[in-house]
Amino acid sequence: MPFGISRSRPNLYYDGRESCRHIDAMIGSRGRMLVVSPYIDAYYAKRLAARAPRGKTYVITSSADAQALKILGKGGSRLWIAAYTLLSTLLLYAFVLLGIGGYYLLIVAVPLIIGTAKHWRVRSAISLRVPRAFVHAKMYIAQCAAATGSANLTYSGMHRNIEHLSVTYSHEEIRRLEKQFWRLWDTARSI
Repeated sequence: MPFGISRSRPNLYYDGRESCRHIDAMIGSRGRMLVVSPYIDAYYAKRLAARAPRGKTYVITSSADAQALKILGKGGSRLWIAAYTLLSTLLLYAFVLLGIGGYYLLIVAVPLIIGTAKHWRVRSAISLRVPRAFVHAKMYIAQCAAATGSANLTYSGMHRNIEHLSVTYSHEEIRRLEKQFWRLWDTARSI
């Protein structure tokens, strides 16, 4: 049974109060994940960012909010990140020149290094594109399961609303949905 969720038929339908179990299991799985959702909120952006060590995530969204984009590592331009890195380096260099070392240097250096490394890890593990026309489709595809339906990748969409979600474990259906995803991916623009 994929993800430890019992199933009696290849396709199952869930309302919003049960949808989150399947989507959360897919997000928690290893390997590549493909996501199409018009809306992504900060709650699920954090979940996608946390899966960075487990596999690459490809996201197509029409309307991710600013906080979600920041969490997904797309909130700052490359120029801003370069400026942040340069400023951090200059600050550390100034500490060394002023003879401020030891614990003070560690207190400043360690959070800067960890923050920069975490940002780049998330940024490299998540590829994000915006379609040229508004896409209302919702698809969530992992290696062993795929889900389509009406639920956006938001807390309300997965936990509160009454939504329709079709989950399949059929390898043929998963491959068919992957082909649809990559066709849409090719027509979208990068963020």
